[in-house]
Amino acid sequence: MPLEYRGYSVHISCNGKELPQYQVELVNETTIACYIPSEAGQEFRVVWKQQDGEPAFTGTGVEVYADGRRLTGFGTPDREGVASTAPTSIANVRRYLTFSQVKLLSDGDAADQCVDLTQLGVIDVRIYQAVQLPGLYPHKTRVIADVAGVSERSKMIGINQVSYGREKLMEGSLINHRKFQQGPLLVSFQFRHRPAAMLQAIGIMPRADPAPERIPAKTPPEPSNAAQSASSIDLKNLFTYRDLRNQATLRSVQDELKSLKSGTGNQQSAKRERSASPIRVGAAHGEVIDLTSD
Repeated sequence: MPLEYRGYSVHISCNGKELPQYQVELVNETTIACYIPSEAGQEFRVVWKQQDGEPAFTGTGVEVYADGRRLTGFGTPDREGVASTAPTSIANVRRYLTFSQVKLLSDGDAADQCVDLTQLGVIDVRIYQAVQLPGLYPHKTRVIADVAGVSERSKMIGINQVSYGREKLMEGSLINHRKFQQGPLLVSFQFRHRPAAMLQAIGIMPRADPAPERIPAKTPPEPSNAAQSASSIDLKNLFTYRDLRNQATLRSVQDELKSLKSGTGNQQSAKRERSASPIRVGAAHGEVIDLTSD
């Protein structure tokens, strides 16, 4: 979500995606600030918009500062716009704004080449009320100073700054352009950018949640051999009714089969021999009885 204040919204985007904002704070009546992650080598765009319902001016002035130096500025009659390049000494050539690692300078370099350390790693987008002047004006080229750096003794290693990236050839002629007279400052948006790892280390940016560990689904245990055997047992296949005339014996065998089907039985119990039942002959004691089948 863009940073919103005093009727305007601004955000920084890379590769078409808005950079997330952390620890938004109101600095003063006209300035709001936040932290954003930056990655060296990435080009970025400043996207601004006047919110709906706000009074329209004849023009709006926008200036983009980084590391304490002015990168680009323009006036426009539009209510929204994008700043992604800085002018060069050639009228139709501009250079993309890019995050980069901080530039270290040796002690022998000129002091005016050093960045103001209080502004290092800060993109300041200032929006002004502006008035469009009549007519067209010739384009003026100017010498763009090289990216400033910091002294090696500053111990500022690991912080990013903004530099000029690849060139962009502008289509059409830039010899004549509209001119705007800058009015009072309306609002300033300050984006304090740092590498994501640094923001996470100091607790400003939350760390990414690790990917959840995948737990393999448990496969149900295969039934035991005894249970498998019991499930396919057919009573009539093992015994005949002629063999099971004794109802007590039948119930005993059925109980054993039920135990095997539930998996709680023991194979040995199915093989256990039954004790022989005594044969009572009653009054025929002492006589010879034929027990052969009829």
